[in-house]
Amino acid sequence: MGRLPKQVTDARRERLRELLARTTYLPLKRVCQELGVSQATARRDLASLEVRKLVRRTHGGALSPYAGALGDFELFFPTFDQRRGDCEPAKRAIARAAASLVKLGDTVFIDAGTTCFAVAEEIERSALRGITVVTHNLAVAVKLGAIDGIRVEVLGGTLLPRQAALFGDEACRAISARRIDLALLCAEGFDTSGVWNSQEDVVRLQRSAMAAAARVALLIDSSKLRRQGPVLLSPWTAVHLLVTDASPAKLKRAHIDPAPNRVLIATL
Repeated sequence: MGRLPKQVTDARRERLRELLARTTYLPLKRVCQELGVSQATARRDLASLEVRKLVRRTHGGALSPYAGALGDFELFFPTFDQRRGDCEPAKRAIARAAASLVKLGDTVFIDAGTTCFAVAEEIERSALRGITVVTHNLAVAVKLGAIDGIRVEVLGGTLLPRQAALFGDEACRAISARRIDLALLCAEGFDTSGVWNSQEDVVRLQRSAMAAAARVALLIDSSKLRRQGPVLLSPWTAVHLLVTDASPAKLKRAHIDPAPNRVLIATL
């Protein structure tokens, strides 16, 4: 069998790069499944992308390059505006459901991410006031900070402009010192093992918020179902509520079967 034309190989490798940009992490077996190639071909494609610093190879798979240190994370992570349009109807539905969880007098932690920003937009449109919002999401802080009746506290930390959020030790210490009634968190994937995210520093801050919160809700759209990432944020035992647009049937097929009082299905 002859060699494929260069444009065919280049198109396949570009598709692989785009897959990794969306999913953060892919095991080698799934690379083969997604591209319909052998393991040897998949390894060659990954090696080619790694030379161009477009992926980071790992034992048994590959990472998108932003899933490393904070500097790499910042260089390669899609910007806030680039991510806002992804799965927008699902994000809106999840945001409406999540906003309904916030009660008068609550102190709410709102995570980074565009789904969490959509929650802030829902709160802005609602009549809900008399709450405190703690956040490292600068877009959320700007959106809610000028509204009478909503107190906004911004965590300190290291600014990642493309994330429009603050991370690092200072942010973790600040959230650990707070009493949080409800933490609204986002993630990059969920499967039968639990909830996954893309980077250790992000997960460290989220775990600090979970430890400080009386209630924890994970807001994850169905495009991330069966998706894993480099870091396991939490097993299901530590998640009080999953808010998703994935139907009960989809969750069951993925072997995610939380008790009815631990899942809130957001309808589009």
